[in-house]
Amino acid sequence: MTKRHLVIPDSHSMPSHNNDRFEWLGKFIFDLKPDVVIDIGDSADMESLCFWDKGKRGYDTRSYLDDIECYQDAMEKLWHPFKRNKKKMPHRIKTRGNHEDRINKAVSSAGVMTGTFCIDDLEEKRWNDEVSEFLYAITVDGIKYNHACPSPIMGKPLASVNLARTIIKQEHCSYTVGHVHSRDFHEERGVQASVVGCYFDNHHDFAGPSNDNYWRGILVKEEVCNGKYEPHWYSLDRLRKEYG
Repeated sequence: MTKRHLVIPDSHSMPSHNNDRFEWLGKFIFDLKPDVVIDIGDSADMESLCFWDKGKRGYDTRSYLDDIECYQDAMEKLWHPFKRNKKKMPHRIKTRGNHEDRINKAVSSAGVMTGTFCIDDLEEKRWNDEVSEFLYAITVDGIKYNHACPSPIMGKPLASVNLARTIIKQEHCSYTVGHVHSRDFHEERGVQASVVGCYFDNHHDFAGPSNDNYWRGILVKEEVCNGKYEPHWYSLDRLRKEYG
């Protein structure tokens, strides 16, 4: 029996930008009725814990609690159609990204503040049936899902111009990742790799001209069985026009 998977790329909920896109996506998911929904991670941006921005203008106005509340608001909007209509949820999976992992890194350096905050503040298990740690894959219907594919030596996110092809050469199995915000797909010898882009409609100042390389939307996999599927890409602009 085949399944339908819907993959939510890096969506980066942050207090400095609205969560309207989660409302559009929630309506789309409700209409599509996928069997499985995979949040590929970085759905919580946690900009208050960005190490690289410390000391820059505006950093001192950021709030950890605002970051947490923004993520929870995004999830409320995403799953509101199911709650309002009292319909059964799809099986929901989240693979944590490096932005959620900012919390774990901050906890490890908390010192006297140890115990005052932790990754559980996000309440991810309230919104998901399964949650994996950063860089630990979850396999569903023969497909490995991970925020990023770790390199075999250093254990850091694999990087390549042709990332989907590189993942297949390393992993030899069907694999789906986010992290880089661009889109890529490669199929070889019966296995498929997808790099799913991103799902946010604001400009990221830190990325500069790389914003032009971002693909913004979601991936729906039809006829999923034993690692194989038919990929269907839906742009964020299309969802905005149909559900905004």
